[in-house]
Amino acid sequence: MANPFKRYNSGAQTMERNEPTMKSQASRTLENLAAKLEGDIADVVEMSDFTPKASPLPIPEYVQHHPDANQVSRLTAPVVAAEYEQAAKAIERMAAELRASLVECDNTLVLLAQQRAALNEHIEMAIRDCEQAAAAYRERGAVAFNSIQNASILTEEVRRTCSALQDRIRLNEPSPQQQETETNAEDTGPEGEETYG
Repeated sequence: MANPFKRYNSGAQTMERNEPTMKSQASRTLENLAAKLEGDIADVVEMSDFTPKASPLPIPEYVQHHPDANQVSRLTAPVVAAEYEQAAKAIERMAAELRASLVECDNTLVLLAQQRAALNEHIEMAIRDCEQAAAAYRERGAVAFNSIQNASILTEEVRRTCSALQDRIRLNEPSPQQQETETNAEDTGPEGEETYG
């Protein structure tokens, strides 16, 4: 049985092979039509008493018509140049805004520098206060250290004295003051006369 799609497939393959040729022919045809249309418009403008209207946008000073320019270019070129001029002016306005922003930034930096100077002064004062407070705390720490040490020494002396007195009391020994009193009494006679050995 014959393949019913064979004829269709062969036709599609033929179209695929001829596709680049068809595209190039269509492109050439469009180019020829555009050139012919442009020429017809130029002929009509030149043959008529048509006076071109002024461009809605002013023509920039840095461009001027060429003596050999036709009416079509005299109409379109000024409009295009004016559009570019408008874009250039918009860019210049943006540059002016940037310049104003730069001036504002400079003023802000000057203000910040002044505030920084005042802040630095306050910080230096705070640093001096901290150093003085640290020195005062060290001095107070030394006073507290010496006070505690002196109290400890005094407490140790009192403890040793009390311990010695307790030992003498337990041994019924006279205290140094009593021994001195007894010695003085022995050196003095019954009637207060001194005795000599």
